[in-house]
Amino acid sequence: MTIKTPLLKYYLYYNDDNFLDRVHFAIIKLSNGNIESLKSAVNMAKKDWRDLLVCAEFATDVKAHITWADTTLYKYFFGGTILVTYKRTAFNLIKSLLIAPLPPAAVGLILLWLLQFFDKLWLFVAMVIAVIAIFVFMLYNAIFSDNIRFEITDDGMLNYYQMGKLKKSFDLSVSDCGYRLVQDANGGTDSLRLRITNAESGSTEIIHCEPLGRRQFSEMFEKLQSFSTVEPEHLN
Repeated sequence: MTIKTPLLKYYLYYNDDNFLDRVHFAIIKLSNGNIESLKSAVNMAKKDWRDLLVCAEFATDVKAHITWADTTLYKYFFGGTILVTYKRTAFNLIKSLLIAPLPPAAVGLILLWLLQFFDKLWLFVAMVIAVIAIFVFMLYNAIFSDNIRFEITDDGMLNYYQMGKLKKSFDLSVSDCGYRLVQDANGGTDSLRLRITNAESGSTEIIHCEPLGRRQFSEMFEKLQSFSTVEPEHLN
């Protein structure tokens, strides 16, 4: 089969689904609901996809199309406009990255102490593997699992994202919200959980919100109160 367009050549070479999303959203944006503009955008993509991304203002930021889709397309398909967004703070990200090496370091010291009683090569190899595995797990949680975002729309929907993907949407008009806060000995936040219960089905979702920080979580929770009946659960 002969590949005629640079667009398909690029996709088949890099197998980048995010690239196709950028192109598709760029075509939709430039079409602006007009069939002729849509055809023109498609032809531009066939000739040179880079020109298409530049015209759609998606060229300099690989996530610009996501931002545009979250605002424009969401309103078109679901009828709501995003009022406010809450996401992980830079401070909490840095704190998580600094804490990530501590557990594997502690485990490594313990295993190193045990190694003096068991002079075995396999034990040393197992120790190295265990320390690396724990470090990778902690680093993954710090960078990806804690990468959360909440969006509240003007029609009373709460959208919860993790690692950039929509995990759950909640209709706040039929939801009861609460939270559980556990503080450490120094008064810091050790655990912060948002509880959302659907009043119709009785199902409950628990979402960890430590990455938001207490101040940002409090702001979000106050916003939720304007849409739902809130019964906060506060545990010191």
